Amino acid sequence: MEIILKKDYKGLGYKNEVVEVAPGYARNFLIPKGFALYATESNKKVAAENIRQAQHKIAKRREEATSIAEKISKMTFVIKVKVGVKGAFFGNVNSQVIADAINAQTNYKIDRKDVKIGSPLKKLGNHTISVVLFKDVKAEVNLNIIAE
Repeated sequence: MEIILKKDYKGLGYKNEVVEVAPGYARNFLIPKGFALYATESNKKVAAENIRQAQHKIAKRREEATSIAEKISKMTFVIKVKVGVKGAFFGNVNSQVIADAINAQTNYKIDRKDVKIGSPLKKLGNHTISVVLFKDVKAEVNLNIIAE
C-alpha cells in the first residue's frame, strides 16, 4: 500500500515522501497515529507542491547564508578579555563568547552551536574559526583577542 509520510520517520522515509508499506501497518499504526496519509492523487499533488515550496525556501535561506558568509569573512571581530599579570586569561573564549561578539558587532543572529572552534581559545592574538551558517555554507571568521 502506498502512503505519504507527514513527518520524517526513521527507517521508513522523509516528510512528503511516497513509500510502500504493508496495508495493516498503514491502516492500524501510521495513519491513525498521524504519521501518514493515504496516497491518493490529490494527496500526491499536495505533497509535490509542499516539496516544491520547501525547496524554494531552502534555496532562499542558502542564498542569504552565502551573502552573510561573504560579509563576515571579510571582517575581524575584536574580543576583549581580562588578563592577569603574566598575560594569562581569566576564563576562556568559548563559542558563546564568539557568537555574542559577532552578534554585537553585526546585525546577524549567530547561534553558539554554529560556531566551530574545537576547544576554547586561551591565548591572546589573532585566531581563525569556522561558523556554519547553513548546511553547506561556512564562513571563516577572523578573531582578534585583546587584553581589556
